Amino acid sequence: MRRLIGLAAVALIAGGIWAQFGAGPDPIDSYRLIDDDTIAIMTTTGDLTWTRVTSVHETETQVEITVRSVTVPLPMASVAFPLELTVSLREPLGDRQVMDGSGHSPTRR
Repeated sequence: MRRLIGLAAVALIAGGIWAQFGAGPDPIDSYRLIDDDTIAIMTTTGDLTWTRVTSVHETETQVEITVRSVTVPLPMASVAFPLELTVSLREPLGDRQVMDGSGHSPTRR
């Protein structure tokens, strides 16, 4: 019986993590230029959450940055808080538009 309960708990946690990976990209609220080819992006995260930049796609006209989060599936209240992440670009940003992974254009600070 203990083994069955243990396996069910592992399956529940794995399913919760899997569901998080299937979720869409997190929005980027704003960004600021640190130097010509480094920007800081601002997003929102929460307790027991791993938030990171998962991809940066650069073209001549835009830079698309995808941010994703994985949250530990525990039954508790979560507090949201801002998180700043640094992104290094291959080329200077120049006049290219910054977009998040869901196609939205965050505000430049």
